[in-house]
Formats: sequence, C-alpha cells, structure tokens
Amino acid sequence: MRDGISSFDVLLMRLSADEKIHFMPDQYGGAEVSECPDDEECRRIAEQKLRLPTMFCQSWNIDKNIRELKNNCMKYIAGWQNSPWLKNQLVLFLDEDLKGELNGYDLHYSFEKGLEFTKKEECE
Repeated sequence: MRDGISSFDVLLMRLSADEKIHFMPDQYGGAEVSECPDDEECRRIAEQKLRLPTMFCQSWNIDKNIRELKNNCMKYIAGWQNSPWLKNQLVLFLDEDLKGELNGYDLHYSFEKGLEFTKKEECE
C-alpha cells in the first residue's frame, strides 16, 4: 500500500450562460454536447479528463470537494449515468471564459498553464 496524497480526475467541460454543456474550445471545436449523447459522443466526453491539483485532494478537503462536484454534476448530467463511459464520473464545469469555482477557490483554465486556482477573498 502506498502512502501519499490521493488524487482524482474530473471531466473538464464548459457550461454556457444558457446552461448548455460544451467541449473545451480546443476539443471538437468547443461543440455543444447533445442532451442525450450517443456512445461515440460519450467516448469523446470521457477524453476530457483532467487531474485536479493535489491541493483539492488533501485528506481534510477531498470529501467536501467530491461532494461539491457531485452536487454540481447531478443538475446537468444525470442522464450520463446510463453510459459506461461516463457513469460515476465527476465533472468540473467552467464558464465561457474558462473560469469556475470549487470549495472556496477561484479556478481558471488556460491551455498553456492548465488549471490554476486562487483562494477567494474573504469578506472582513
């Protein structure tokens, strides 16, 4: 058994202002995902994997991060659970500017640097 920090992958997708799911801009031209994706489209969605930075996989926050991702996912992808490609996958949704948030952190994805995060400013 290996000791160390756990980690997990998420599917990285964009969510438009009208709550439609899209591939990332560099994948399949950023095309919109079908409401009921067929097997081939599910396979392409499954290719959108990204390993979360280890900061999100620490023993003190991993369960909370998984819970938050699951809650966000069920609103948009409940139908994906029928696909062997996508069943039980967690999805990290970014907006059209490739920004999002998770558990008190602002996220930004760039093709050069990958997923970057900064702690949200706390109100005093």
